[in-house]
Amino acid sequence: MSLLAPWSKPHYVSSLPLVDDASLQAIHHAATASTAPTLVIQREVQQLLLGERQSVYAGSGYEFADNVPLQRGDDARFINWRVFARTGEYYRKAFYEERRPQVWLILDRSSTMCFGTRTRLKLALAVQLALFHLFVAQRQQLLSGAILLDEQANWIKPAQSQAAVQALIAQLRQCCATPVDQANQYGLRALLAQLALRLRPGCIVIIYSDFHDLQAADMNLLHALSEKHRVLTRHIIDRCEVDLPLSGQYRFADRHDGLSVDCSDTALREQYHEHMQQHHAQIAGWLQQAGCDYQRYLADAELFVTPESDNG
Repeated sequence: MSLLAPWSKPHYVSSLPLVDDASLQAIHHAATASTAPTLVIQREVQQLLLGERQSVYAGSGYEFADNVPLQRGDDARFINWRVFARTGEYYRKAFYEERRPQVWLILDRSSTMCFGTRTRLKLALAVQLALFHLFVAQRQQLLSGAILLDEQANWIKPAQSQAAVQALIAQLRQCCATPVDQANQYGLRALLAQLALRLRPGCIVIIYSDFHDLQAADMNLLHALSEKHRVLTRHIIDRCEVDLPLSGQYRFADRHDGLSVDCSDTALREQYHEHMQQHHAQIAGWLQQAGCDYQRYLADAELFVTPESDNG
């Protein structure tokens, strides 16, 4: 049995949110600080990105672009009468509207993400990152939606109202459902095919996952996605998915069988470490080759501190 088999999963369900109120405040503080990063389109894609092109709309509230000859069917409200008085010809005002990209937060809530050996579950850190990017997007006035991968893909459409944003925050923080057979859950692969059909070009797509089921066959879908969108991948792993404990008997488990290991065995720990390093490097290589921005995080990392701790 491969040492990549997931560790035993918890058999309980907590009613507490994945991110508590104090942590939520710290994340908001970090995202709205003057030094916080921005979600930007950093490279060109084959199609024009929303936010990198200007489309002409006649309407108030847009930036004036030019006077253009009046055509049949144009809105008479935007006739430039000053130009008519000066030239005797009909012109209308044209305006530029900059279209901003939508942000889509894709949160893997599969059973392997509901696992953690130190401090927090992998899913809890993924939610922290998603909330951070949501607050950054708000600061940039970008509409944000989300896709939660449980037994099915739960699409939360982008909305501008404060009530909609608060509802999205609540759904992101929602605790794990009871872990179920991974075969019955909606996989990332199935979603990738839908994204190409349902997202308009030029979105910022951020995927938070352990990518436990990523395969080489998925790269075509990811590459096609990254050609039309800015794709950021955030790889979340537990420390026990890097190194075994120094001692003790532990049991790995999957759906069919189990494996007990003696962690005091130095050779076994070294073999496991090398195996997992190769596995994670393969995932990183695949995602980067597909044109995705890649970052890896340990689930117990402290990424955000409370505002009271800034001076300490």
